[in-house]
Amino acid sequence: MKIAELLTRRGVEVPARTVQRYIAEVLGRRRGRGPTVPVADGEPGDELQVDFGRMGFIADPVTGRNRVVHALIFTACFSRHCFVWLTHRQTTADVIAGCEAAWRFFGGVFRTLIPDNLSAVVDAADPLEPRFNQAFVE
Repeated sequence: MKIAELLTRRGVEVPARTVQRYIAEVLGRRRGRGPTVPVADGEPGDELQVDFGRMGFIADPVTGRNRVVHALIFTACFSRHCFVWLTHRQTTADVIAGCEAAWRFFGGVFRTLIPDNLSAVVDAADPLEPRFNQAFVE
């Protein structure tokens, strides 16, 4: 649909279905019909992914102003169960508090934590050798 829209902007009127047939002919397959990539699932309790997401604004009863709320989202890699910890800041202390709440929720500590380059946890991002914040590591 996007390709047909971009062509229309340039003055070329082509039905979306014609664009889809052309793409299928050139690429040899349609979206969702290609080979899948096997994922090596770990064992239960092995890996936990964690990342921040911005939720929006919420009224702060103390100040009477709207404040940004962030969600620290923990997702168990094996079961895909999630735990969400809400916070107003993205500090190392907030991540640690969220982790402790997640451990209580999941009933234990995961062997591996995958922090997805959280600035409160990772000082220097790198795909193979990230440098972790020493306060978080301790």
